Amino acid sequence: MTTESPAKVTDRKFGAVYALSDHAGFWQRLLIDLVDFSLVGAVWLVLTWLGEQAGLPASIARLAAVLLAWGYLAALKITPRGTLGYRLLHVKLVDLQGNSVQLWKASLRFLLLFLGPANFLFDIFWLTSDPNRQTLRDKIAGTYVIREHAVPVDRGPITYPMYFVGSLSFVIPEVLRRDEKAAGSAGKPPEQA
Repeated sequence: MTTESPAKVTDRKFGAVYALSDHAGFWQRLLIDLVDFSLVGAVWLVLTWLGEQAGLPASIARLAAVLLAWGYLAALKITPRGTLGYRLLHVKLVDLQGNSVQLWKASLRFLLLFLGPANFLFDIFWLTSDPNRQTLRDKIAGTYVIREHAVPVDRGPITYPMYFVGSLSFVIPEVLRRDEKAAGSAGKPPEQA
């Protein structure tokens, strides 16, 4: 065991463990999505209308709207300011080590929101029973939505369990929390736990 502080996890075999109260819960995530999707939807409608007024093909207006949605729901979420929903609820997006999320992971989350293995409602309800309070898209992308000033309380090994969603199976990296490690070793002799 190293003496490294849990606040700075640099070993890729270990991830940050946050207090459950530091993770955005169901209602917070629902409100964030409501705010952000409403804003993106309003801008989408305006862009579509402006495109029609300017005589642009509908495909050009839709492409512009998709790029804007990606910029807002992916690229802006990884900045220190975040989206309006993130700012209102004082949360941020981090990776499994507790570091800033790379653009490709944020883009994967964005794509999974619309093209993922589950619809939005299934995705948001997933976090209600998840030990790390992650939605399915967060699990696949390896991200957490946590309070703005949250600091890891521990670190845990990254494991690779298999999840079955619909007819698809995924091997997803996830951080094993200390309470899960204790539950997994219950009933085993001390030398095996």
